Amino acid sequence: MHLARFGCRTAAANQARIAYDRPLRPPKIAAETWYARFKTPAVRMPLPAQATVDRVSDLRARLVAPVLRGLDRILPASALFAALYPVAWGRAILHGLAKGGPPEAWPSCLDRPAGPAGNRSGRWYRLPVYLNRFFEVLPDRLPTGKWRDRCQFIGLDHVRDAIRDGQPVILAFAHFGPFGQLRNWLRAAGLPAAMLVGGKARTRSQLLRLKDRWALFPEVPPSYYQDQMSAAIRHLHSGGILAMAMDVDTGRQVDLPVRPGWVFRMPTGPVRLARQHQAALVPCAISTPGPWRFQVEMGAPIPSPTLRASDPEACADLLARMLPLLIPYPPQWTQQLAGRFQREDDRCPKRG
Repeated sequence: MHLARFGCRTAAANQARIAYDRPLRPPKIAAETWYARFKTPAVRMPLPAQATVDRVSDLRARLVAPVLRGLDRILPASALFAALYPVAWGRAILHGLAKGGPPEAWPSCLDRPAGPAGNRSGRWYRLPVYLNRFFEVLPDRLPTGKWRDRCQFIGLDHVRDAIRDGQPVILAFAHFGPFGQLRNWLRAAGLPAAMLVGGKARTRSQLLRLKDRWALFPEVPPSYYQDQMSAAIRHLHSGGILAMAMDVDTGRQVDLPVRPGWVFRMPTGPVRLARQHQAALVPCAISTPGPWRFQVEMGAPIPSPTLRASDPEACADLLARMLPLLIPYPPQWTQQLAGRFQREDDRCPKRG
């Protein structure tokens, strides 16, 4: 199928755009976009100070997590929400006072659907984030009791049909909504899901290792790191589900035209891995339609002929299937996702 149908450049034109692995000088970035701020390196504390903060966070989690799990045993969901809401609200207000209002997280090249500002308005825009962290210490209790009906699944048959046919499954997700909760809710639905993340396995914090003890399917690591690719592939072929982000700046990248003068920069990793292992590549997104309510929506998998075609064509098809899952919920976009939409003159050279 000709690439022009998807608005993609030819291979020769793409090759002409590739200059170096890294730019020789900082790229020019339009003043009206916040992509420059997104790419600006964060100011980091000295290592001793950071280590102290990490130890304090770890100690706090070790003390608070058992208390939360104990409260879950004795209180109904409504009473738990009433008890935790003031704490989450206070943390959100402190965060807002320290860092200001919500950052803009909607690409100007897309038409924003009409609707309220939602949970990103005001200085307490992080309130849902702090409220949802409660579920990070209850992954083993999500499929039972009062939490079972808190998550609605749409399009789950796409995954179950592939598993029934003996086909590996790769979920392409974005940094959107409570994406950190996706793995736990998939496991609560009986799917042994794991995420492929950046970095090395030795960097996994003690806090995350503590939460791993309560995960469903304890024989399956919650995350596979870049130095664990062999184990991730074995997991994929043993009937497990591997979730991969489609809005990260790692590995090979392809620029997909979305509007005149605008492109979406996508990593080709999910497409190439699905092609190599004959896996079903399914777009997936998790959102929060209300307090302590979750919705996991999955689109139809990429057709096999498209997946076997070139990377730009397969990635364009994936983006076309992913955007309908994301555009209806502007308040749940993150800077990382919106930052992948770039002006053609502002982007860095691609890594090939």
